Amino acid sequence: MTLWNAFSKPAPLTILLTGAAVEVQGATLTQKTLFRGKAGAKLETVATLALGDQAACPWTVARQDVPREKVPTISKCTIRIIVL
Repeated sequence: MTLWNAFSKPAPLTILLTGAAVEVQGATLTQKTLFRGKAGAKLETVATLALGDQAACPWTVARQDVPREKVPTISKCTIRIIVL
């Protein structure tokens, strides 16, 4: 019996997995900014895992590929100022 079954599958939910748990089969990898105590913000690789009806789970969105040419770019130039 799993923990999910022990609670009679109360409602669909999404679990946020960190550390070695991101390797769970069926989990979706992503990166999130996490705050752990007083350590400040840190970008970490995490995984989300849906339990229950996946269509009703919060935070799980189907992956979308965005072509590189659709991502806006900023043109950069260098200006050198010399003060005499």
